[in-house]
Amino acid sequence: MNNLLTFGINRLIKIYPEVEFKNTHFQKLISEKDVENYHFYNSEPVFRKNIEIPVKDIVGTNHLNYQNLSWIEMLGSFNRSIKDNYRDTIEFIYSDKVPGKKAVTKYGDKYIIFCGNHRLCYTKLLNIAKITVDVNEYNIDEHKYQLFQRFGRTGIKIDKVSFCSEVCNFFINSIEVICHGFNGIEKFLELYDSVIIKESILNRKKLLRNSKTSKDRIFITNQEDIPLLISEIKRYKILNFT
Repeated sequence: MNNLLTFGINRLIKIYPEVEFKNTHFQKLISEKDVENYHFYNSEPVFRKNIEIPVKDIVGTNHLNYQNLSWIEMLGSFNRSIKDNYRDTIEFIYSDKVPGKKAVTKYGDKYIIFCGNHRLCYTKLLNIAKITVDVNEYNIDEHKYQLFQRFGRTGIKIDKVSFCSEVCNFFINSIEVICHGFNGIEKFLELYDSVIIKESILNRKKLLRNSKTSKDRIFITNQEDIPLLISEIKRYKILNFT
């Protein structure tokens, strides 16, 4: 048993000797980037003040020191705000005199602690059902999410993507395709959907022999590259789906 776990268990028993240990006490805290589909959430949150939320749905923190610790290890790591009885702990959790708000960010139905790590950790470990906090709620960008779902169905693997600068690179038949802006992904999908293989088996073999481009990189924004990209899409569909 590691030291943080031992410290956390001993501290919790001291605060509340009748505590019922649960599996959730030993779950690892995640960061917001670990949230499923994190990159598809809008960059601007909706702020909501004094919202009652289920404590069971608080799953992580933005505090680097506590990420990848369990809740009980988090308690064991505290070097301040260490409580030694139940009454003082409950008062600490709900007091308006403690500096800083209890605040979380919301992704879907999950919450990540933004402020008030000590108080919300105690809340989790004392099995409190609900707590009132300020919430920054992020919503899924449905258009962006569906766009990448459509792209995934092509079977082509994205090599690199920057959701901040909206640059996306992928390979088709070993040719690198570069999209500047997610509208480049839309353009590619339009081209992909428009390519229908009608050639006979003989013509398909001929097409495979003659259509390979000599370029090793294609830019969606370069109109001169579009015929080359269409040719590579044909090759890809013939090789993978016929």
